[in-house]
Amino acid sequence: MIRRPPRSTLFPYTTLFRSLVGKSIPPEKFASMKSEKFLAQNNWLFLPAYEMLYVLNYFLFVKGNISILDAVLVKVNRALDELNEESHRDSPYYMDNYCLGIFLKGVCLSYMGSPLSAEELFIEVYENQKSLKGDQYIVSCALLELGLICIQTTNYEQAVQYLNLAKKHAMFYAEFRIHLALQDIESKLSQ
Repeated sequence: MIRRPPRSTLFPYTTLFRSLVGKSIPPEKFASMKSEKFLAQNNWLFLPAYEMLYVLNYFLFVKGNISILDAVLVKVNRALDELNEESHRDSPYYMDNYCLGIFLKGVCLSYMGSPLSAEELFIEVYENQKSLKGDQYIVSCALLELGLICIQTTNYEQAVQYLNLAKKHAMFYAEFRIHLALQDIESKLSQ
């Protein structure tokens, strides 16, 4: 197996991706965006494995598994503490990284059965949307998660508001999940 340094592996994504029917493919857009961010941050990304786990919906498979989610939460909290050190605060992507961290923390808390704590974190992501440089998709994901929390608590009117707001901000794969959540609400309301 040939090993290449990460830079040479990621570099092509900044300039090359295909389009189908005039649209670029969401995973390729995501890879291109992350590649550019990796290079701009001096060959570093914040919590990339957990970000990919969320993007690929793997968090849903461990929903309710406290031991796994608690281990992830500990690592996310540790990474957030390290991020708040002086050396990272000067980065132009500091707020993107911070919002990603609190978003992932919110996902863990929500899936561990603490929706109120998670809700505060998702709202904080939404309130910081203007400070984000590149990871705008986190806003739509935070709104999606807020909508899903509202569905769990049978607050369907608020869920529809969050999900419609998420649709306005939707990027990449989030559009599909938002559409499914809205259909779920419609079916529950019609019962």
